[in-house]
Amino acid sequence: MPLTFLAALIAAMLLVAAPASAAGGHHPWTSWHGDDGSAPADGSAPADGSTPTPDPAPAPSGIPGGWLPGGDLNPPGIGEDPADALLPPAGARPVVKGTLAKLGTNGAAYAPSQAPTAVKRAIWAANQLKNKPYKWGGGHGGWKDSGYDCSGSTSYILHAAGLLGSPLVSGSFARWGLAGAGRWISIYANNGHVWMVIAGMRFDTSPYGSGPSGPRWRLAGRPTSGFKLRHPAGF
Repeated sequence: MPLTFLAALIAAMLLVAAPASAAGGHHPWTSWHGDDGSAPADGSAPADGSTPTPDPAPAPSGIPGGWLPGGDLNPPGIGEDPADALLPPAGARPVVKGTLAKLGTNGAAYAPSQAPTAVKRAIWAANQLKNKPYKWGGGHGGWKDSGYDCSGSTSYILHAAGLLGSPLVSGSFARWGLAGAGRWISIYANNGHVWMVIAGMRFDTSPYGSGPSGPRWRLAGRPTSGFKLRHPAGF
């Protein structure tokens, strides 16, 4: 038998006996690690019979840690939404069942559980102002101030809710948003004053029948004559 033929025959027999990986196949796992963290260089199963561990799915490209964007959330480490700085800490955001806000004994309002997130944020933001004094022009030079006027406090609340980009004066609120009462938020404005009703509760710097001056939740209503009634779209 010629040597060349014999060599070819032996090569063919070795090819048939080779494992699938040698012929371009693949294993049902992508990697494994033994107790010492080692792994076969060729990706084969561990000789000691230990269980292979699949590789985790790759994180979405361009997003730290595989964080998926959504709503007003940001990937950890990138930075909070600036409006979040106007809200109380997560543990100080009270909620009550139903569709109407309730006033607590400490002057803070409880957001209704059935309200949209933006409405809850508006209520919690308003709670941040409940001990602030009235200050003409307050809230217009910066979101955080030592005191607030009517339009400054209204702007603060709407910004924290994600509904307003920059502060407005009361006359501008008379033309802002949509005409009429809102399902959750109604704004009463004219050239001299602006106040709000959020989830059934009035927030106003004017005492008018309830408490001291300054931004506060008020249990008493007030006449609406002379005010334009507006609301944010969708609320």
